[in-house]
Amino acid sequence: MFYSLKILNVQKETPNSISVEFEVPKKIQNHFSFKAGQFLTLKKKISNEDIKRSYSICSTPNSGKFKVVIKQIPNGKFSTYALNNLKIGDFIDVAKPSGNFFLTPQPKTKKSYTLIAAGSGITPIFSILKTILSEEPNSTVKLFYGNKSPELTIFRQEIEKISKIYSKNLT
Repeated sequence: MFYSLKILNVQKETPNSISVEFEVPKKIQNHFSFKAGQFLTLKKKISNEDIKRSYSICSTPNSGKFKVVIKQIPNGKFSTYALNNLKIGDFIDVAKPSGNFFLTPQPKTKKSYTLIAAGSGITPIFSILKTILSEEPNSTVKLFYGNKSPELTIFRQEIEKISKIYSKNLT
């Protein structure tokens, strides 16, 4: 089942990617609870064709935000449409969060995590990373994140900021 959600924010993350934040009305918020690492499926009619694509949620469950990153794929109908057309105030159909790749934080635990990502694969990892750091204060994280270039590094500035804030927990 899809719900028509309003776009609250569209932000350029890199030359070929944007983040899109959705407003989830209070009456359906219970349908949109999620765990760090899960994804949303978006649906849009483009050139008279219903196109569906799944994107990992990059916000954290406790943030109250529902945000994904869309990276443009060469000849990708949905990603090209999104980068060129989506704007604040638009509506798009969104399915409930799903997926089995997720973290259930354990606040009293003391674990050592190693997270590995490349390119846009950072999106579920970013949600997991921020969740561990904020909800498992005794745990540590080693993040390995590869990219083609610094300008194509999604969340580069945010990761640098987080690494300073959580310097004793994040390498």
